[in-house]
Amino acid sequence: MKKLTFLTVLLLTGFSYQAKSQDYIEQMTQSVCECYDSIPADLVGQEFNMQLGFCILEAAQPHWDAIEADLGVTMSNFSVRGEELGYRIGVRMASQCPKVAMALAPRSQGEQPGDYEFEANVLSGVVTKVDGQLFAEIKVRDEEDKMRTFYILTTVETNVLMEEDLSDLIGKMVYITYREEELFDYRIKEYRNFMIIESLTVE
Repeated sequence: MKKLTFLTVLLLTGFSYQAKSQDYIEQMTQSVCECYDSIPADLVGQEFNMQLGFCILEAAQPHWDAIEADLGVTMSNFSVRGEELGYRIGVRMASQCPKVAMALAPRSQGEQPGDYEFEANVLSGVVTKVDGQLFAEIKVRDEEDKMRTFYILTTVETNVLMEEDLSDLIGKMVYITYREEELFDYRIKEYRNFMIIESLTVE
């Protein structure tokens, strides 16, 4: 069974992580997530990519004015400049329908998603604080307005330089995949669950 991290999947499918949170992108992403279910399960490769492109075009129909104003993408130049729109949608799929986004990479490359295993937890939110002594501790306010605490214990896949000042992340929107591990907390003399970051992507 092959395993892909979520960040790797988005890179494989050509999605970018430099999106802004426009409402119409959220609406389009939901439409594309739903449209994916209508694509025949046996379609892969170029045929699948064409069907996915139709899903994006259909989702774009009510929003062409906003898309043109933000990205300069129109119906007439979509085949040339539509990639940026795909970038924006790809970012949102990470939080709205991660299992669908996970399936895009293998199917676009001619494989079935059943060959892959999706294990990572996915969360998006705004970094509010960076702290820690031996290990970095990152606090994130998620989309449900809950405060979450994550730890960096091992190598992290990311689009920023982790070795530089992590306080630069404060106030930025991030997408995180993480795993939960039960570790011994010496301060309280008992084991508790820690959320360990596997990948961190900044918009």
